[in-house]
Amino acid sequence: MACASREMRSLYNLEPPPGRIAGRVAQCEIVWPLLQRRDKWRNTAHVMVEDSRPLAIGRGHHAAGIQALDRGLAVLDVIAEADRALTVGEIAERLGLTTPTVSRLAATLRNRGLLAQEGRSGPYALGLELARFAHRALSAHPLEVAAAPVMERLVRELGETVSLAVPTDHGVLYVRSQGPDDRVLHVSIPVGKVLPYSATATGKVLLAYGDPMRVERVVEAGLVARTPRTITDPDRFREAIAHVAREGFAVDRGESDANVGCVAVPVFRDGSLATAALSCSAVLPVITDTRAQEMRTSLAAAAEQISEAYGWGQPVRRRMPRT
Repeated sequence: MACASREMRSLYNLEPPPGRIAGRVAQCEIVWPLLQRRDKWRNTAHVMVEDSRPLAIGRGHHAAGIQALDRGLAVLDVIAEADRALTVGEIAERLGLTTPTVSRLAATLRNRGLLAQEGRSGPYALGLELARFAHRALSAHPLEVAAAPVMERLVRELGETVSLAVPTDHGVLYVRSQGPDDRVLHVSIPVGKVLPYSATATGKVLLAYGDPMRVERVVEAGLVARTPRTITDPDRFREAIAHVAREGFAVDRGESDANVGCVAVPVFRDGSLATAALSCSAVLPVITDTRAQEMRTSLAAAAEQISEAYGWGQPVRRRMPRT
């Protein structure tokens, strides 16, 4: 559990029970050594294990059906990760499967519109039928319903691009993004875009207010530099996440894109773990220290509204953050 800062408790009126503060301070001091000695871990949203082979459940036809489904989803996943069309051979090599197995799986997915093939024997790309599923999933999701009107007002207030992102095993997934209609030049973040936790303000917020074991997972996977400003040193990165937890918000100045800056705050639903991050992005050097504080105040108030509408069980009384 991420260590909630006093400022965020004040902002969302989260007062821990007596004795809880000392326990959480102690947790912050010992959590990293403990995590380094753990070989396997559980994420609050997904079960993560070191062995990523397909899971076989039961025996006979049932087990075979589960395995085929798992492998089919793995085909979709590997193509999505590649961000380009892949041949059957490339898919087979990346998944450790035989070429005939991948060929059958890909053909089935193509026939259902989930994959698209270039020619009769060309490479496979994601199919447009996935867009229909994505649209249905997003438009009906309670988070989308809660966030849409609040974000529209926030775009008008700040005059910049406002986005909503959620944590996934692969990175930060942007599920909604909206820019000002009256400006030609503004940041554009496509819905469905996945960016690394380590190089974005949204990612740092989700790590600071999410399961701390995810931080170690990100560090172990490697902190890849997207720009010269990306933090790649593990100790500095952990310090940055701790700073975000203390301050209640994150600022990114050119860490993911050298020309773009971002301010982000957490969105809650249950307990003190963030389920999403609300952010405002602008072309640099627009995000000065003063502007970042202005964005932070507006974002915090909006995140509070979204959290309440999303079904957050805590009583909320608005308090402006410190400046």
